[in-house]
Amino acid sequence: MTRFRRWALPGLLAIIIAWGLVIGGGTGDRAIDLGNRIRCPKCQAESVAESQVPTAITMARIIREKVDAGWSDQQILDFFTARYGPSILMDPPTDVSGIILWSVPVAGIIAGGLILARSQRRRESGPEISEEAPERIESSPPALKTLGIVVGGALAVTASAFLLGQVLQPVADTAVVSGDITSNLDEISNGRLESTIAEFKATGVMPASQLNAMELALAERYFEEQQFSPATEHFQAVLLNEPLPSQASEALGRMGWILYVNNEAETAEVAYQRALEAFPTNSEAAYFYAILLVDSERGAEASPLLAQVAESPNLPPDVLEHVQQLLNQLGSS
Repeated sequence: MTRFRRWALPGLLAIIIAWGLVIGGGTGDRAIDLGNRIRCPKCQAESVAESQVPTAITMARIIREKVDAGWSDQQILDFFTARYGPSILMDPPTDVSGIILWSVPVAGIIAGGLILARSQRRRESGPEISEEAPERIESSPPALKTLGIVVGGALAVTASAFLLGQVLQPVADTAVVSGDITSNLDEISNGRLESTIAEFKATGVMPASQLNAMELALAERYFEEQQFSPATEHFQAVLLNEPLPSQASEALGRMGWILYVNNEAETAEVAYQRALEAFPTNSEAAYFYAILLVDSERGAEASPLLAQVAESPNLPPDVLEHVQQLLNQLGSS
């Protein structure tokens, strides 16, 4: 019974520490917990739940809507992974650094248990203290000593994990070198992105989905700047590099608009159709296609696309206003 009491406290503390590591301190709100697991694409090492930039706020609203619609956690994570690539997730990856980060606390608990066991055996097998040496009698109860050892060990494990995280974090946050081009993208020049993409293509070390995400980011920047020639070049490169459905749809939709403003409406329509076949919920491609149909006096075909766009979550106010104007125009004609 005495031995049981000696081991009960450290055993209970070890169980509590291990359980805390397993559950990860969730908030109880699925949308917030998922937001903490998804990286903000425009921030430096911040989750969607933590960031206040417009992109993160929009993503948080989408997460909330999908939770309310009954999507599972994995379905929501897969949705964002398909759009942004694996680097959008905040969870430690299943590579060497991720394995180390997960294993340090567990290894610390195991090591602490072994130290406690060894200390306990020494105490039980050590020589009895004689009455002639009262100064050697322990002044503190064994339970308090054990508590101090366990708490000290837990703090040491936590400090070790934190320090290791500080060493590994700069590697994980290096925007272009790690392939996570969504972090701090505004600080990366077009020229640097161009050279980095060329380097990764030459070495072949980056997965296609991440390379496509980098190429799309650069192509979209050129697209917004109306530099359509380099934008088209990178959109085409994405389409030739085994893109994810969402990546192919985005490239095709933007290429369709470039073709349309260059008076190649027939080819643009084919691009829009292919974009929606690849990813039917691409509201941007549907919006662009609807504009083409309205301008071609094919309002009956445009109406369902405009209705689809109008129901899209977090639509920019100017786009929503234009969509409503087009719907009213078609309804009165």
